[in-house]
Amino acid sequence: MGNSLVLLKGQRIYQLDLFRFLAALSVVFYHYFFRGQAADDLSGLHFYEFGTYFKYGNLGVDLFFIISGFVIAMSISDLSVSNFVISRIVRLYPAYWFGVLFTFLVVYFFGMPHFNATVNQFLINLTMLEGFLHVKYLDGVYWTLSVELRFYFLVIVLLVVRKYFKRSFEIGVIAWLLLSIFYAFNAHTPLIKLLNLFFILEWSPYFIAGIMFLMVYEKTAKYYHYLFLVLCLLLSIINAIYRISENEMHYHLAFSPYVIGLVILFFYILMFLVTSNKLGFLNSKKWLAYGALTYPLYLIHQNVGYIIFNHFGDVMNKYVEVFATICSMLLISFAVNRWLEIPLSKWLKAKLKGLKESYIIAKN
Repeated sequence: MGNSLVLLKGQRIYQLDLFRFLAALSVVFYHYFFRGQAADDLSGLHFYEFGTYFKYGNLGVDLFFIISGFVIAMSISDLSVSNFVISRIVRLYPAYWFGVLFTFLVVYFFGMPHFNATVNQFLINLTMLEGFLHVKYLDGVYWTLSVELRFYFLVIVLLVVRKYFKRSFEIGVIAWLLLSIFYAFNAHTPLIKLLNLFFILEWSPYFIAGIMFLMVYEKTAKYYHYLFLVLCLLLSIINAIYRISENEMHYHLAFSPYVIGLVILFFYILMFLVTSNKLGFLNSKKWLAYGALTYPLYLIHQNVGYIIFNHFGDVMNKYVEVFATICSMLLISFAVNRWLEIPLSKWLKAKLKGLKESYIIAKN
């Protein structure tokens, strides 16, 4: 979610800004038109007429992960480990800190009886490590950041090894793919469950696919990279279908494996078309502004939106309310990006680089 888009030889891939924004909107629609009413009594607004369509909106996260793999693989080509860590902190934390504070204040003062939060929970959530410390997320969407952090950790390990062995990154990715294949057919064995904690094998095919798409984009892909892409597609669909039973038990609704498979196939085709330069007509700078809204929107929309629905659901037309809420979230996201995320990121980057330089001087 928190990946900035990249430059290659001075060319920004604006299509990915558009795709990230549309993926974020699909998650928003999933939460507002399906998730809130379907289980756990989260939302006071019911949109049963739309639930059939938007119950698949959470698959927008899957597209996020593919784009993340692509962006991170491109960004590390000339980055040291320390610079990679700095770039990730600067990109993820400023908007996240606002999202945590904003959500905490709304939940703390207006969330009851459906939502609650403690100061201790708030403080731990600020670290972005709550998922590893078994502390409840202030907003359920934060689980994807725990997945991203584990991906970054694996990238850091490969970067460290790459200093001593040049082909370590490619070999590491292939080994990761082999583990992913093993996971798809042995997901419930104790060893695989343990490996999944470290190697995020449930979601790894998306990140690996993103890395393969980079090779397509740079025109360095060999035949076996295309084979890896096909394997990633199949594994992505298999893992998504495995999750159907869990969703059906939770929501007491049927989910179509065919729809899920087709949506994931569409994501892969979309990324292939972009990376093989078949969607050049979409490469417009105007999508940059939409991409900038994506991360703040993703962070703030869910629980705050539900609380708005619960407080005003009886006094306002539900369609007007949900439209007004979505517009409000977009406006807040715009403000967060322009007046908080951008300046705070610059300040944080300068501070972290200063600390790095001070450490190097002290070490020498």
